[in-house]
Amino acid sequence: MANHEETGLLRRAKRGDRSALEELLRGLEPRLFRVALFLAGNREEALDLVQETMLALCLRLAAFRGEARLYTYAYRILVNTFRKRLRRRRSMVQLADYLPCLRRLPPERLDRESEEIRLREGLARLPERYRTVLVSHYLEDSPLAEIASRLGIPEGTVKSRLYKARRLLAGRLRKK
Repeated sequence: MANHEETGLLRRAKRGDRSALEELLRGLEPRLFRVALFLAGNREEALDLVQETMLALCLRLAAFRGEARLYTYAYRILVNTFRKRLRRRRSMVQLADYLPCLRRLPPERLDRESEEIRLREGLARLPERYRTVLVSHYLEDSPLAEIASRLGIPEGTVKSRLYKARRLLAGRLRKK
């Protein structure tokens, strides 16, 4: 969605235009879901995170000043929502959460799906600060400066976290 189109939809949504709000949310949902899936590690939790993020976004839309893209604002809400959940629960996704879906896979897809599961499990076991930069950089293909802006940290910190995250993830994947 072009920036000027987003601005127009935002103006209408803030005035109470439900169709404009729905269009904005529809545009954000797929990207937020991909990030949520890699942060959370499973589909159900990712769906919950996106739903909670969308609700928070709707409630906070009036406060959005438009200094950044709406996706950046929504991304920040998603990450903060995820952090709150981690603090509340303090438990990570286990591979057993994926076993039911493995039984339904055709044999030719099992290897590819197993690799994806190993990657998701490895990501889920990373500390949140490392997982967030990995997902942003590789899944979202975001530049380091944008990640730094979204997370409110210096670009050098993003670089060092990315380096550490790659090393941690590679080590965990080799252990399997």
